[in-house]
Amino acid sequence: MFRRYGPVFAETMPGGATVVSIAERAALEAVLRTPARRPYRPPTEIVQVYRRSRPDRYASTGLVNELVLAN
Repeated sequence: MFRRYGPVFAETMPGGATVVSIAERAALEAVLRTPARRPYRPPTEIVQVYRRSRPDRYASTGLVNELVLAN
């Protein structure tokens, strides 16, 4: 998706939720550090478990999940 749409893109998921995906570390840091009126950080434990169970597809648990583990 990043190759096609660039380092930052938004998707509308089934049910109407919008998910923004970010591939650049600086942009991700800016988003996570910016205060929001209603910040939403979805639980990431299930993503960590799934990605660890599929090392053939995922080299890591993902940048946000790694940041969550570090804090």
